Amino acid sequence: MAGPLVVVDAGDLTCTHTGKRSLTAPDTVKLTVGSSPAIPLTSVAGDAAYADCIFKDTNGVGHPCKSTTVTSKGAKKLTVGGSPVLLDSDAVNSVNDVPATFPATVHPGQSKLSAS
Repeated sequence: MAGPLVVVDAGDLTCTHTGKRSLTAPDTVKLTVGSSPAIPLTSVAGDAAYADCIFKDTNGVGHPCKSTTVTSKGAKKLTVGGSPVLLDSDAVNSVNDVPATFPATVHPGQSKLSAS
């Protein structure tokens, strides 16, 4: 049975309000699947906007998701640059300025390489 899929920079994150965040691997990443570099867990958390996020508070004021937190540890054995790679099973959250945190969906961007 295959494990979770390794996330590459062809993948993305989606917040629960339909916003999408692109993923970018550092130039130093040498592990690729096809021609897409793997995403190290350390490059996911932090400020990065979710394009087209439609979250509104109870007054109808927009508060788009603008950053990401990761509460899991990534792959156990597969690393890039000393950091575990992001897996599509990792717990990732989008955050806005309400403040509120919402689970985000991880799209791996590939379907060939799995890890645990």
